[in-house]
Amino acid sequence: MIAVSRAGDRVMSELSDKFRVRNYVERHIGGAHLAKLLWHGTDVHAVPFETLPEKYMIKANHGSAMNRLVRGEIDRVSVVKEMERWMNADFASQHGEHHYNAILRQIVIEEMLDDGEEDGPLDYRFWCFDGKIETIQVDNNTHSINPFYDTDWKRIPGGYRPETREVEIDRPANFEEMKVLASLLSRGIDFVRVDLYSLKERVVFGELTFTPTAGVAIFKPSSWETRLGNAWRFDDRPLEFRESFRS
Repeated sequence: MIAVSRAGDRVMSELSDKFRVRNYVERHIGGAHLAKLLWHGTDVHAVPFETLPEKYMIKANHGSAMNRLVRGEIDRVSVVKEMERWMNADFASQHGEHHYNAILRQIVIEEMLDDGEEDGPLDYRFWCFDGKIETIQVDNNTHSINPFYDTDWKRIPGGYRPETREVEIDRPANFEEMKVLASLLSRGIDFVRVDLYSLKERVVFGELTFTPTAGVAIFKPSSWETRLGNAWRFDDRPLEFRESFRS
């Protein structure tokens, strides 16, 4: 399945930017659903390590799998070198995800999200088609689980990571709120994956993804292709989203 959005490259770039997307989230669902921003900038040598809390998340804004969870003391020289590698990474060309090209590369540091679990909060990934949720994928920091559920929290067999361990995830207490937020953030976009975290007392936004796994994931069984393909509407409707994004 190849993820292509009628939203256009400019909008896709804006919303794939892990820093600039914060403005979109604040306008559509409110700043209370954003992780606290501790620092951002283009100079990795300017990171104010001495003023940061004991725990925080460092990430690059222009791609995927460029993040580091910090707990306690760190080797600052090593971390700066890692951030330099991120800043020099041409993520857009690695798998043809060209909407990352227009992103001004920078480092974003946010509060560490904590739900009391040792491995950090679960990542609830809502696969959405123009505001309609088709399925919810659950992931963890180590990517060792990958169950899928429908909007009634019933397990959907299969997926695209056959090597992951089987596990049943309890329905999150604020699941209904999460569905509303995912629908609001995806409205007007033909396809986008909306990632959210459930911290019991609040729902926190993760990211918007237009090309999950760079569009190369192979779902098993093959009925997944039909399921997701039928949910994806291609027509000539005007995108109200473009105007809402500018507002």
